[in-house]
Amino acid sequence: MTRGSTSNSGSSNSGGGRNTTSSNTNSGGERSDSSYYGVFGGYNRFMLSYGLKPWNHDDVQEAKAILEGFREADREANSRK
Repeated sequence: MTRGSTSNSGSSNSGGGRNTTSSNTNSGGERSDSSYYGVFGGYNRFMLSYGLKPWNHDDVQEAKAILEGFREADREANSRK
């Protein structure tokens, strides 16, 4: 059973999709950080999926930069609406 849930980790995160709802926006209308990494199953899995080590300070900074890139892409997409 463990093997099945590991191999289906992408589909088991379907509950994480609800993290992208409006309840995860701040008063400025931007999404929270967790709405971006929640679909990965948490911050550690988000980092690991990009080959980053959660215990390495430089990698943590890189993960923050990736999140900011996601946020900027959302800003650009929203400005086109």
